[in-house]
Amino acid sequence: MMPACKEEISKVRYSGWVPLVNGGIEFVKQQNNDSALELFRQANTIYRDKPAAFLNGGVIFANTGQTDSAIVYWQKAAEIAERTNAVEDRNVATRNLGAMYQKAGRHQDAVPVLERYVGWVPKDAEVKRALAVSYRATGQNDKAAVLEKEVGVAPAAAGAGAAGGSAAAMNAAIGLYNEKKYAESATAFEQIVAKEPYNRDALFGLANSYIGLKNGPKLAEAAARLAEIEPMNDEIVRMLANGLRMAKKETQANKAAIRVLSMPVAVAVSQFAPTAAGATITGTATGREAQTAQGKPVAPAALNLTFEFLDAKGTVVANQQVDIPALKPGASHPIQVTAQGAGIAAWRYKKT
Repeated sequence: MMPACKEEISKVRYSGWVPLVNGGIEFVKQQNNDSALELFRQANTIYRDKPAAFLNGGVIFANTGQTDSAIVYWQKAAEIAERTNAVEDRNVATRNLGAMYQKAGRHQDAVPVLERYVGWVPKDAEVKRALAVSYRATGQNDKAAVLEKEVGVAPAAAGAGAAGGSAAAMNAAIGLYNEKKYAESATAFEQIVAKEPYNRDALFGLANSYIGLKNGPKLAEAAARLAEIEPMNDEIVRMLANGLRMAKKETQANKAAIRVLSMPVAVAVSQFAPTAAGATITGTATGREAQTAQGKPVAPAALNLTFEFLDAKGTVVANQQVDIPALKPGASHPIQVTAQGAGIAAWRYKKT
């Protein structure tokens, strides 16, 4: 009735929204999800021009196995974030929504969501791998093959580059996973990891098999090993938090969730290319809208990463340092690291 008052009313609503969201986050830290959800619901009733309450509520639903509710909340978070041009929140909500559709076996719904995300973040190899899985699940094998070729690995084995070993064994394990034979795929991936403990793709397949089996302790174990390889991969740390929550280790799960929340930069490795004389790693660092557990913004800051090139047993063959400038949310910085040395079969990095 009074359009001129819209901005003023919005500010008043926002003032009521902020303490509710911050209070909800505090309840999450205290493992009091029911109270957290109640505050997030109240926040969403008052104000819907920021997605944080829907995003955080979706995480709770996802971690407690309430897939349908998580989908609803992340749909709303994605819509709000896109409408308000909150790029990082838009990307997180869309990626989570696509993953939740896949978890529910709704690959037909996952495809357009993941395609939209890849259009925004074309260098995210992990999501491209996920999209290839949904393509194959919906019979779009030609599209899957194109995507798998794009990320530089064998068909049906999209990822950040296999760390040596038998491509046939990887393809067989992935085939079992795609057929939803999760127990069999877990066994197949376990056999590869037993021989190649730093095979990142095999560990990732193993973790996803445990998700299919709803085996929280094993998921947490596999995700922890992945997080040692890629400590600044926000998707992997979320996977770790999910596994810990499924395993009823709430304190550790909350620490992992806060670790994601406070991460100012996400690092995604898109390709690992070993040769007889060395290896090259290609990836991207992307700024995030990070905040402390108390909801205070974390300012962008420069950082240094040390990439270690490993042999099949995990011995360091070579290492290279990479400087990442301070990145505003949504800004990206390319990563390319090359090392010389025989027998390089795997990699990892750490913050230095």
